[in-house]
Amino acid sequence: MLGRIMEPPQYSVLELCKNRAGYEAVPQQKLKLRLHDVERDLQDAGFEPLANAGILLVVRWENVELSVFESGKLLFKTRSEAEARVAMAAFRGAMGWM
Repeated sequence: MLGRIMEPPQYSVLELCKNRAGYEAVPQQKLKLRLHDVERDLQDAGFEPLANAGILLVVRWENVELSVFESGKLLFKTRSEAEARVAMAAFRGAMGWM
């Protein structure tokens, strides 16, 4: 991860992706996440790991598939903004970024 950071990273507002298949959130500052640590933290919080390619981690939270990029970018595969917001809040909580 980032080693536990002092200040939680700030993300852009959830925006509908260009292909309209989901919502994305982009960190406002440059991040370099250690996805193996992120995967462990998310799994401990109830996320279901689906794949970890080293630069991209894919997990599921309820009905939402979440792609976490090493850069900190998040992609929520759902057409429901409400579901994306719930998954984002769960992600931030699991990471200790509340």
